[in-house]
Amino acid sequence: MGMVRKKAGIIGVGKVGATLAFYLAVEHICDDLILIGRNAEKTEAEALDLQHSLGYSGNNISIRSGNYADCGDLDVIVLAVAAPYHTGMTRLDMAGGAVSIVSEI
Repeated sequence: MGMVRKKAGIIGVGKVGATLAFYLAVEHICDDLILIGRNAEKTEAEALDLQHSLGYSGNNISIRSGNYADCGDLDVIVLAVAAPYHTGMTRLDMAGGAVSIVSEI
């Protein structure tokens, strides 16, 4: 029987998503981590930064950017999405923005 790899994905690579990705990588909570975000360049940069930061840790986690098609065999998917906050917004305003984003997903 082969070794089972734990696979996780994070949709939304803003401050919360990127911080969660860092924690998952440093604590080696999963073996494969896929980051998915609206801004492909930023998402790729976050994945590369995390991968490079683990270079001397002995941690062999695979971190990469991806898309929704890559989510089929993940063990867990975290939605870390939200609309940007603007001065004067209420929690209901923010919830409305988040609902719109989740609907797109």
